Parts: sequence; C-alpha cells; structure tokens
Amino acid sequence: MYNSSPSFSIIVTCHNEQNYLINSLASVRNNIDFHLASFSDVNYEILLILDSPDVLTKSIAENWVKENEFGRIVLTNNRDIGMSRNLGIKNAQFDLIFLLDGDDCWGLSWLKKSITHFINNPTIAILHPELVLYKSLSIDAVRRHIATSDPDFDPWILSFENLWTSSIACPRSGFDLVNFPNGSTHPSNLFAYEDWSFFRESCEIGIPHFVIPRTVHLVNNRTNSNTTISYASKQYPWPSRLFYNLLKSVK
Repeated sequence: MYNSSPSFSIIVTCHNEQNYLINSLASVRNNIDFHLASFSDVNYEILLILDSPDVLTKSIAENWVKENEFGRIVLTNNRDIGMSRNLGIKNAQFDLIFLLDGDDCWGLSWLKKSITHFINNPTIAILHPELVLYKSLSIDAVRRHIATSDPDFDPWILSFENLWTSSIACPRSGFDLVNFPNGSTHPSNLFAYEDWSFFRESCEIGIPHFVIPRTVHLVNNRTNSNTTISYASKQYPWPSRLFYNLLKSVK
C-alpha cells in the first residue's frame, strides 16, 4: 500500500479555538519537520476546515496558511464537527489521512511513528496515540488508549464508554467504509459523540484499532469545547448493532 515515503493529508477542524489554534498548528508543523528529518521527497498537505469560525480563529488560520505553502483552507457553515471531518476527508488529496481538532496538539513523534506503522503494516486500520493528556492550567488527567488486539479489550465496554479520542490516522479506504455521523448536541439529535459513534461502527465491521507506543495526544479542557457540551447534554449515541449482539450473549 505504501512506499518508503507515503504522501499524507492532515485535517485540522476549526470553529472557535482562537489562540488554542496557534499551538495546535505549531504541533502539526513540528511533527512534519520531525518526520522530514528521516524521510525526504514527501508529498503532504494540511487542510484547515473552518466551520463557522469566529474572527480570531479565521485570522490565525489565514495567516498560518500564508506562511505554510502546503496549507489550505476549506470554509463551511455546517456548525457540526462530524460533517467538518467528513468534508476534510472528501477534500483530502492523499490516501493516508490524519485528523486533529484545532484546540488539541500532538506529541512530536506521532506523525512519523504512525507513517512508519503503515509502511510496515499496509492494511486498513485506525491508529491512536498511546497517551492522552487532559490539560487546563496544568495536566488534569492522563489516559492510556487500548488496542482492539489487547487481551483486556472488551467490546462490551465500547457500548457504554468512548475508549478513544478523535486524533487518529487511517487510510482513505477505512474512511470509505465508515463516515462520521453528525456531531450536534442538539436535544433532537442523539449523536452527541460523533467520534464515539464512528469508533463503534468501525469495530462492528471489523476494522482494527492499534495504539502507537510512546505517542501523545494533548487535549485542552475548555468550558465551551465539544466534549464539555456533550457531557452537559447528558446524551448518548443510539444502541449499536455491536451492543445488541453483545446483549444477546448475556446469560
């Protein structure tokens, strides 16, 4: 599937991140530079999906693209993170796709180690960083992701808890099999967690989830973030096929 220097698209979804976007894009740039130190002649792009952005977020994105020739902006007015991710995937030029929210950051080696994984394992899979750091003024919490191949992985838990964060890497062929549902937290829409629904469906159809050792995803805890709003809405996704199949097995 991939040669020694596969091309890749990085999709950063933006809404009202404001100054958080500066650090997010800096982590993207640092990851690319770290990767290019080992791989030459690499084609890549950075898509900034601006979904109904505020003035400051839009200005930061536009200035960054002016200084980064491989960056480009896609404007939309969906006001929906799931639809923004799907739009980014649709507009991506390259097969290997990385997703990042505009208020989150990557540890330095995430891009390089993920690409190396796909070079050595050319199959459809969803990759996750090993550690998630939740941060406000300091590190509030640390979580470790689990792979579906791990002996401790239990698909039953995925019916009640989102086991992974939204920063992932996956070939386009994987996204062709599973789309993100609408991410709205409006009371009439029970897809409160678009990434959770995406992960459950991917497991239902057998896409493996791998964890890349010693990689980090930093999540900024913000009072107006999608995660905070989703928790406050007290909504959960509809029961999935996986849940019903597991329920049938209960004695």
